[in-house]
Amino acid sequence: MAITSILLHHPKFEPYSYTGVCYRGMRVKGSELAPYYAGQQIVNTTFLSTSKTTKVAEIFCGPNDMSVFSTYLIRDKRTALDISGISKVKDEEEVLILPFAAFTITAVEKTDNMETKIWLEECKLPETNNTSVPLSAFEQCEGKPEKQH
Repeated sequence: MAITSILLHHPKFEPYSYTGVCYRGMRVKGSELAPYYAGQQIVNTTFLSTSKTTKVAEIFCGPNDMSVFSTYLIRDKRTALDISGISKVKDEEEVLILPFAAFTITAVEKTDNMETKIWLEECKLPETNNTSVPLSAFEQCEGKPEKQH
């Protein structure tokens, strides 16, 4: 958790802050996907590699297993880092979502060809100086972001 705190608050990371839409493609087992539904609030517990472009995220959705394409709306500049300028593969336009970001799933669409699309919107932080805030204190996010692809 200390490394996340450094990434969130150190001024040297300010130029890399990112807000906006980013995408993640992945393959999962059906049992891993079952618990996700619209209206659910989740907190990611790891670093998530995403991209500013749909084409890069689609590469990671494969024909085998279940394919999941996630669209994230990042609101807080301390939630994600745009590392595309320092990444080895600059064409990926990588955005790194930091651990402990809270999101509301605004929509889930399942297609006939074993593909699932999930839209997630970052929850607004509560007005507090307390650094240990329970998920229940976050404001609910509403609406479904417009499809970007």
